[in-house]
Amino acid sequence: MLKLYESDPIFKKSVKIRLCEEIVNIQIFRPLAHIILLKIKDKNIKPEMIVVIHTTIIFCCSLLILISNSFILNLIIFLFLQLKTVLDNLDGQLARYKNLESSFGRYFDTLMDYIGNLSIFIAIGIKHGELIFSILSFYILTVVLSYDYNFEKLCKGIDNIGSQEGEKIEKNAKILRYIYDFLLGYQDKIIQNIEKYIISKKNEYKDLFWNKKYLNITVNMGLSTQLLILGIFILFGAEKMFLFIPLICFFIIILLFFYRSLILIKGKKQTK
Repeated sequence: MLKLYESDPIFKKSVKIRLCEEIVNIQIFRPLAHIILLKIKDKNIKPEMIVVIHTTIIFCCSLLILISNSFILNLIIFLFLQLKTVLDNLDGQLARYKNLESSFGRYFDTLMDYIGNLSIFIAIGIKHGELIFSILSFYILTVVLSYDYNFEKLCKGIDNIGSQEGEKIEKNAKILRYIYDFLLGYQDKIIQNIEKYIISKKNEYKDLFWNKKYLNITVNMGLSTQLLILGIFILFGAEKMFLFIPLICFFIIILLFFYRSLILIKGKKQTK
């Protein structure tokens, strides 16, 4: 689907270019969001409105998970989750197209995703009597997503942490920033400090340690992929099994970290 729109100037302007792309996002969800963008780009619709809509959709999915006992309802949840992902891409694409990007929008979107995702995990936990494990799995997922976010910054050579003090913040975004720092900001600091500690021992190898080929792994653990996998599990009535996916992703990140560290310790140079 990407090939249909990649030469479109509106698509190029609206899509955020990443060092590595989440496959399902760039191939499916962003092009779908682009189709909607073409329909609404001249209307008086703000990105925050889209955020509210896709957050409402994921809350609806949470309620449906609690009551679902049929394939039809499971299919509806699956479709709603994918629609949520499309709209989650759309709010950013609309903001970039209309030059409405802001710290308020970024924090608002992130925090709404946080709350919406938490509701999904709580619903799964309540339905299957695994609330503690479900909340633990949710927390691990936030770590996985934070790792993807911070690892990309390190690969880009951006040497700052989360909502850094020097960041320009609009007045209406300051409260959201404080909430973000409380819920997720400390993860940014821990992840970047651990990564920087290792590379400080052999700084000449930073291009090897923070490498796009490793980023290709972490980026495909992103939220779009997670919700697609969740939707597939729900289709087969096996949403409880999804609780293990964030743990598997976290284990892969740990293995990847130690693999890269071992290369540095041995002093082996590799090409990018």
